[in-house]
Amino acid sequence: MKFIDKLAEEEDDKLIEILKGEYWHFLFYSMTFIRWKRPRIAIALISTYTIWIIVHLVLITYSIYLAADERSWASVGLLTHHVILTALAIYLPYFFNSGGFREVNAYMHRAFTTDIGQYSGGNMYAEQACIDIKKEIRRQTFVYFFNPALIAAAGSLALTGPFLTKWFSGMENPYSPNGLSLKLPTALYYPFPTDSGVVFYVTVLSQMTFGTILGYLILAPQLVFINLSQKLKCELRLVGYSMETLVRRAMRMTFENNVWKRKVTELDVDDTEFQRNVELSIKETIIHHQKVSKLLSTAKDAVKGPLAVSYIFGLVTIAISLYNITLALKANDIGSLTTFLLLLSSEVLGTFLNCGLIGSELTEQVLIM
Repeated sequence: MKFIDKLAEEEDDKLIEILKGEYWHFLFYSMTFIRWKRPRIAIALISTYTIWIIVHLVLITYSIYLAADERSWASVGLLTHHVILTALAIYLPYFFNSGGFREVNAYMHRAFTTDIGQYSGGNMYAEQACIDIKKEIRRQTFVYFFNPALIAAAGSLALTGPFLTKWFSGMENPYSPNGLSLKLPTALYYPFPTDSGVVFYVTVLSQMTFGTILGYLILAPQLVFINLSQKLKCELRLVGYSMETLVRRAMRMTFENNVWKRKVTELDVDDTEFQRNVELSIKETIIHHQKVSKLLSTAKDAVKGPLAVSYIFGLVTIAISLYNITLALKANDIGSLTTFLLLLSSEVLGTFLNCGLIGSELTEQVLIM
């Protein structure tokens, strides 16, 4: 129990409410943030996912060998996709709950519950310009949140499309020469007949559950990355706004502290109090920038590992898809062509948004600062 208590150190009611508010229960059930204060649920989830993944990984690995022996390279490519996605689905929950990232994740989410910058001339965050910036970032975040859904939809369609076609049109021979069950969404070898009856439906449900688990474990961490990246970008925009308006805020503070100066149309730049307020505004902006820079540095050091892994895995799967698209074009295999085009689109979407667009936008904001 001491071991579990140590794992649960970062958990408190406030943090759990923050995560629920941001992601509902997705982080908990996807093991992106395991709730060790509820050890029975945590252990049950880990056990269920582990058993399901190991069983299917063994089946997939053996099926790759059989498909390669048949020279069925389309099946080999599709099954290799599954192996890569399985490896990523194992790595991401492990990373998010170890190596200090669990603490970083909690720290970042707590930090954004309050205003990062504190200003003497009133609440800058309540100004209309800042509200507009936050609304713009929120709308953009909402659009980015559709990306994991599009990836899941494209991946699901890539598998269910050919499966439904085979199911409704029927197959003369539901097995390959080495015994791969071709009637299923993913052609795998099973040591028992799977082409009809209750066994067929149970096997299909098992494969669909496996695919859902992989998608859940892989896509839920993307929500965290998108959300925190957007919050950082918002704060960088607000720091920029603070720099642009520091003279105006200094003038406002000067007028508020001296009623008689409000009647003056132009404030003398040599006014001692005005200069003090300008200096104070500059200091507060610098402190705000330092806080955001610390958050950005912490996030950058924490996520460079999983981003690199995801980028490499994405490039490998894109290469496999392109190779299989070439084979499908040569063989005039419309089914394989459609499948790998859909897989390619989902892989490009994930790699482009997570490793390209969001990262470049953050870099651009930092350079502006």
